[in-house]
Amino acid sequence: MTHEQIQELLWDYRDGTLETAQAAEVAAHCAACPGCRAELAEMDAVSKAASAQLARPAGDEFTAAVMARVRAQASRQPLFSFIDAVSAFFAGHPARKLALGGGLAAVLAVFVLSLGRPGDEPGEYAQYSASAVYQSLAADQQEDQEPYSYGDSPALYDAYQQYLMQDDTEAAKERKQ
Repeated sequence: MTHEQIQELLWDYRDGTLETAQAAEVAAHCAACPGCRAELAEMDAVSKAASAQLARPAGDEFTAAVMARVRAQASRQPLFSFIDAVSAFFAGHPARKLALGGGLAAVLAVFVLSLGRPGDEPGEYAQYSASAVYQSLAADQQEDQEPYSYGDSPALYDAYQQYLMQDDTEAAKERKQ
């Protein structure tokens, strides 16, 4: 590993989170490099000082002062209802009020227009619904799969099919010319 790579791994080495092979390589480098050895010693000193500060328990006065501030803050802020929060949001902002009014008007317009016109028959536009279109397509597909009935005469049906095929071949010949 390079010197820079070792420096990036020093905290992990100090914390003991490196794999065994990497830890051995970092230890060997620190034994040979006075700069990395000094940096590692500085890390140890900072870590010990931080641990000493964190290990000191907070006094009863500190806990009481924090809890008193929390209670005072909670008593000063009333709980807002939804209506209070909305009115506070729109207070003093005419653009927000205008946007809300426009949005409500648009929703109302869509609702009114979806009701239809007076005199419209219920279901008048049902022919355009998705299920009606699907049923129509399914019926068309079924008609394409079933042979047309020409009475009880399969010969008449066969003659009609040959006529259609002949018409297709003549059209293809005309296109080639």
